[in-house]
Amino acid sequence: MKINNKLIFYFSLLIGITFIASMYLLFKDPEELASLEVAVMEHPEKTKIWVCGKEIKDTSNFFADFKSRSQTKISGSSPLEFYELKILVKGESRRFFVGKDSENPSLFWLYPYERPQLMIPLAYIDSKTLLNLTESECRPTKGEWVDINIPGN
Repeated sequence: MKINNKLIFYFSLLIGITFIASMYLLFKDPEELASLEVAVMEHPEKTKIWVCGKEIKDTSNFFADFKSRSQTKISGSSPLEFYELKILVKGESRRFFVGKDSENPSLFWLYPYERPQLMIPLAYIDSKTLLNLTESECRPTKGEWVDINIPGN
């Protein structure tokens, strides 16, 4: 009987540790985004943003959306159209792909520019600024990564 109690205890402990570790990794903000946010907050006057090669003039709305990014979303949707996002802070450029959500058009999936993985975005950004720009001034990105990962593009 003592062996069964110990086995149950250790098995429960293993499940608890696994759950805590997975929650930490799920909700942890990627270092790249956290450092970018700090750099932008320290140097807003030296920050420029482009979507589809067009500069965003009013960066304050975009960065308010960027600061309120999340690591989770309601399931059942996927990114449909992809756009290139470039952020320049103090001469240092960072590039990303943003994918427009299939259910909520103002929700964008943020991916690293190098080696993006379709179902593993860095974050989700709910942004009317990006929505307005992509609807009025952008064509979705076409290319090898998009063609391979998104059927019908």
